[in-house]
Amino acid sequence: ESVQRAWVQSRGPFTLLEVVRVDDAKGVLGRSAARNRGMDASAAADWHFLLDADDWADRRAFDLIKPADLECYAAIFGAVSLDGRIASSNKWPVTRESLFVHGALGTLAMGCFVRGDLGLRFDETMDVGEDYDFYLRLPNFIKLREPLVHIGYKAESAGGPRSSRGCDWFAACAAVIERYRLGEEALLLR
Repeated sequence: ESVQRAWVQSRGPFTLLEVVRVDDAKGVLGRSAARNRGMDASAAADWHFLLDADDWADRRAFDLIKPADLECYAAIFGAVSLDGRIASSNKWPVTRESLFVHGALGTLAMGCFVRGDLGLRFDETMDVGEDYDFYLRLPNFIKLREPLVHIGYKAESAGGPRSSRGCDWFAACAAVIERYRLGEEALLLR
């Protein structure tokens, strides 16, 4: 409903919206497969707006996207907002290199626009940290100062059968980020 409310308020540079709901409340698919299923169902889309079930779109989500950003970037993220409040831990600007320094805290969060023509998919073998694995495979991205989504972060809404909470998620993301950092460092040493 939040996506449709945002769409009614302003379409921004977009002309068509198709909402694809993937119900994985029992955790049978897992987050990666559920997200991939949603992107596959709208495979012809120019852009995917990824939103998890316990999150909601900001009423200005589409309006915040500028045509120039659609031309320049593979993904567009917003400020991290937890339960409707912009997190004080937000970092700007966020680059691939700053992810290596700051990790997941205040950098990027699910609830983003991703180009459809990338063909990029989430690693379905991963249940936790798959988001940062996906982000680090993007050719480029930008993070806006306003939130595109608000993450439902209350203890009773987070988690699920194939998910994790708080500290476990940060540890999994840190491991993924470190793997990419070491890989890039090894390439530089060659």
